[in-house]
Amino acid sequence: MKRSNSKIPIILIHPSSVASFILFNPNSWKNTSKQIIRSCAAQYSLLYYSLDKLNKLYNDAGKLCQPSLENLSSQWNTAKWTHRKCRYFVEIPEVHLYIQIFLVSVKTLLDLIVQLISSENIINSKIHGFHKKKEVIGGDVLNLLNNNSNKAKKNIANKIATLINKHKKDWLDEIISVRDLLTHPKKGIAQVMFELEFRETRQDLNLIKIIKPKINSNGVDFNDYASRVLEKIKAFSKDLLELVKQTK
Repeated sequence: MKRSNSKIPIILIHPSSVASFILFNPNSWKNTSKQIIRSCAAQYSLLYYSLDKLNKLYNDAGKLCQPSLENLSSQWNTAKWTHRKCRYFVEIPEVHLYIQIFLVSVKTLLDLIVQLISSENIINSKIHGFHKKKEVIGGDVLNLLNNNSNKAKKNIANKIATLINKHKKDWLDEIISVRDLLTHPKKGIAQVMFELEFRETRQDLNLIKIIKPKINSNGVDFNDYASRVLEKIKAFSKDLLELVKQTK
C-alpha cells in the first residue's frame, strides 16, 4: 500500500466555539456548503468570545477608569476650573476593539450564511454576501430570492425571503446600520469611550457615575444589546439552516 501524505485535522477548540459547532455542524453538509458552515462557525465563535470580553470590561468599568479619574482629580486640585463646562471621556481601547469585533463578525456571519442559498441551489446565481441594493440592507439577496429562484425550490425561496424581512424589521437593519456607522463613519472616526459624571466639592471632584458605551438613545448598554442580538442571530441562523435543507 502507498503511504498517504494526508493527515486528519484535530482541532482543540476554545470553549467559546462549542456552541458554534452545535449550531453550525460541518458534518451535516457537503461540498461548498460544508466550507461555508465551517466559516460560519468561526464567526459565531467570535461573537461569543467578544461578548464575553465585553461583559468583563463593562463589569470592571470602575477599575478601568480609576487611573484616569485620579489623574483628572490631581489636575483639578492643582488648577481648578468649572467642571460643568466640560465632558469627560475615558479611552479604553479594548472596549472599542471588542465592540468593533462583535459588529464586524455579525456582518461577516450574515455574508457567509446567505451564501448557502446559492450552494444549495435555491437560486440560479451566486450570492457573495448580505449586500445592500440601493439603500435596502440585504436587498441584493432579497432581489435574487424573488426574481431568480430555482423553480423547483420557489416555495423555499419565498420562505427565506419572509424570514429575512422579519428579522430585518426586528434587529438586523439596526445592527448593520450601527456597524456601518462605526466602521464607515461619515463624519470623522467614531471613537467608543466611557464618560464620567462628577459632583464638585471644595476639596475634590466626586464621581457620580460612569456612562458606558450604549447602542442608542434608549440607553441600552452595548454589552446587553449584544447579548440580545446574539440570541436573535441564533434563532435566525437555526431557521435559515432548516429552510435551505428542505427539498421542496
